[in-house]
Amino acid sequence: MNVTSIGAAAAGVMAVLSLTAVPAQARTVPLLPAAPGPAAPGPATLACDVGTPPGSPPAFVPELRLMPAKVTVRGALWLSGCRGSRPRLRSAWITLRAAGQASCAGTRGLRGIATITWYDAAGRPIGSSKLRTGGGDLADRSAGGGLLTGTVTSGPLAGARSRGGITSSDSVLTCAIRGTGAISGAGRITFG
Repeated sequence: MNVTSIGAAAAGVMAVLSLTAVPAQARTVPLLPAAPGPAAPGPATLACDVGTPPGSPPAFVPELRLMPAKVTVRGALWLSGCRGSRPRLRSAWITLRAAGQASCAGTRGLRGIATITWYDAAGRPIGSSKLRTGGGDLADRSAGGGLLTGTVTSGPLAGARSRGGITSSDSVLTCAIRGTGAISGAGRITFG
């Protein structure tokens, strides 16, 4: 077979194909899938420093001891230096209440609710969230280690999981010897 006969055969095939009744758009087959649309926004992520305000740190009743006991906790925390995918949320005031088992060394089944009032960079309130706490059994070497672990149920960051708490300025040993009625300290919380 020479080049002339190959060209004639190809022309014949093309002629047969052009006589078929299939419209041109039906014969077109894309070689690549269509480009995906815009990506759905991911979960909001935010990280903040946590501190205890003077005068209303989280208080445990009865006070924490070496052995776990059923306790209630109420108090406030301050979030500052917030950074992440929600740039307007710069700081917050949290009031919380929870109940469960706790000792100087950790918590078990500590569940509750926290109200988070968010502030912008100028210190103006810009929204409120509810946080349902209760991240399971925690052995964070302090009872404050898991106070803010849970899920945001409403408001800014709704649906985001949170993890965080505070590390007491008192050691576990000091708590075990004297008992601790309130936790003062600092920590970190992340949402997302």
